[in-house]
Amino acid sequence: MQRMFPEYSVFEHVAVVPWPNYDNQVDWINNSQTLEHWLNQYVGAHWARWCWAQVDEQKASEACVAFRWDKHRTLFLLQWA
Repeated sequence: MQRMFPEYSVFEHVAVVPWPNYDNQVDWINNSQTLEHWLNQYVGAHWARWCWAQVDEQKASEACVAFRWDKHRTLFLLQWA
C-alpha cells in the first residue's frame, strides 16, 4: 500500500469507494468537494480525523480516504460504497 502523505501514518484505516456521480457526469472537483463536505460534517476535520490517500490497486474512478479510527471508515463505507 502506498500513502499520498506517509508522514501522517496515524491514519491506518483506508477505504476505497467510487467517486459520487451526479447526472452521469464525472466531475472530480464536484466529487471531491461533495466527499470533503460530508467527511468534515460527519467524521471531523481534515488532517485531524481523515486525509486523502492512495493505494496501488486504486482506479481513476475511485476515491481513497484514510481514517484515524475504524468506526469512521465503516461509516464512510456505509454511506458511499
